[in-house]
Amino acid sequence: MKKLMLLKFKHLLLVSIFIWLVIFTFEFNSLYKHTANIINRSLLSRAKEFEIENERFSDLLQYANAFFVSDTIIQNENYSSNYFKTHFKYNSNEKVFELASPILNPIGSLTYTGKIPVESKIQEIKRSLALGPIFKKALELFPKSPWVYYTSSDFIYIYPAVNPHEFKFSNETIASEFYQKNLPTVNTTRETIWTNPYYDLAGKGMMITTSMPVYIKNKFQGTLSIDVVLSEINKKINMSSFTDGKLFIINNEGNLITSNNDLLNMSNKVQHLFSSQQLRELNNDDDHIINRFNSIVFFTSVPSFNFYILYEFKLLPFVAGIILKQIFSLIFIITIIFFFTYWWITKKLQTQTEADNIYKNKLISMAELSGGIAHEINNPLTVILGRTRQLKRKNDKNELSPTDLNENLNLIINSSERISKIITTLKNFSRNDNTDLKERFLLEEIIHDTLLLCEHRIKNNDAKLTIDKIPQIKINCHPHQIVQVVINLINNSFDAIVNLEERWVNISFQVENKKIKIFVNDSGRGVKKDIQDKIFEPFYSTKPHGQGSGIGLSISKRIAQYHNGDLILIKNVNNTSFCLILPID
Repeated sequence: MKKLMLLKFKHLLLVSIFIWLVIFTFEFNSLYKHTANIINRSLLSRAKEFEIENERFSDLLQYANAFFVSDTIIQNENYSSNYFKTHFKYNSNEKVFELASPILNPIGSLTYTGKIPVESKIQEIKRSLALGPIFKKALELFPKSPWVYYTSSDFIYIYPAVNPHEFKFSNETIASEFYQKNLPTVNTTRETIWTNPYYDLAGKGMMITTSMPVYIKNKFQGTLSIDVVLSEINKKINMSSFTDGKLFIINNEGNLITSNNDLLNMSNKVQHLFSSQQLRELNNDDDHIINRFNSIVFFTSVPSFNFYILYEFKLLPFVAGIILKQIFSLIFIITIIFFFTYWWITKKLQTQTEADNIYKNKLISMAELSGGIAHEINNPLTVILGRTRQLKRKNDKNELSPTDLNENLNLIINSSERISKIITTLKNFSRNDNTDLKERFLLEEIIHDTLLLCEHRIKNNDAKLTIDKIPQIKINCHPHQIVQVVINLINNSFDAIVNLEERWVNISFQVENKKIKIFVNDSGRGVKKDIQDKIFEPFYSTKPHGQGSGIGLSISKRIAQYHNGDLILIKNVNNTSFCLILPID
């Protein structure tokens, strides 16, 4: 029995192992394909970024090249032959000529190994010096590039300026790869080229250079170049999502450009990682995959840079990850629950914050209207007080007639009703509608309540307010939130036109497809195109500092959306126009 149980246990164990292997194989193949697709897409995306960067460098060099060969730039009389004879100074310590003019110092430096230049050489120097502003702009576009320069057979013009003690033109300069690779016998297509990595002669560390030849009437003149520090390329690598393996870039000669491995990047010497045979394998491999022991290398090419981007993917951690998948699944579920709870709490807080912002905006509107409302209440109070005193005075003299009494009492009642209407409207407007259910209200009542609260500002703004015929329709809403939106729009209109000669505001209506469109138009000059997409952002304001909260339009749009509508800016019109869109029941 014991042997039988042990045998069954062994059978079950073998079956379990077999099932586990089947599941493992399926998981491995599925996850591997998925991972390989992600890596290949990421590599292609990274390669595209480099291609775009190369296009930017190439466009810049081509622009500088076209400017250099233009005949108009050599007509500057400020750079005559006598000028150069005067300002070329021989630096005996460095054994080179250099331009000593303070005019040129801010836009670069030029060192020259020949004698005082002849006229033909002066023309070339003129052309190079004219590139100064372009070089300056180039480093504004590429702030991480240390140098941009023009190199001739016997001088170099470089920006920014360099002390000849640190760097000067020499035979070593034209022996450099960036110059030699552009010679007519080498760069026959006259395209932009990239160099191998090298250590900068001016002490900026490891870098590469992109350059192109310059020709005038098919005669080779020199090269235009811009340097790129490898540490900057390395930053792009380190910002990538490749954290589990080795990501590195090599050129078409097998030399390391950069890597996400700090040890490989520490050296100040060129490192040769791939042999010519291995490079041929890269070029002939359509699958872009190289299998190695315990690792797989994915790669893609960057033709314009003559680069390869390679990612070495370790298999052991990958397999271990599949084995631990259940643990990670549990962690994933817990994380999902945590984030769902976090989202729910955040959503609740966001809803509360929006309600608070709506109420805050309402209080701001009330504060802006308070002076006018007080005035509107004070006027009928003055009538009431005056008529009451008149009645008392006549009564004291026994001169009060029934006609006087009836007439004055009617005025007192009408004034009291007006005060009551203003106070009721103000009280309803100040309520927090967020806690109330929506109700059906006549649009006409909503507009009248709005005008009642804005009446004093309208009268005292010296502007003409016109209102088109209000449609007799009902909308399901929080009425005083809609009042709040229209007040915001009217206030914005009056603020915008206060200093204009022509001052008018018009409110019009349009019923269309079971929706009511309320247009608030004014005589303003419209909203500038560059800020049209920003005006509905929270806390964005076009008003002077201290005169606007920046939440009025944002809150108004949220209120409209809460009512299944929208608030939009009407573009491409001569004046300023906003449209509040609400559904009709």
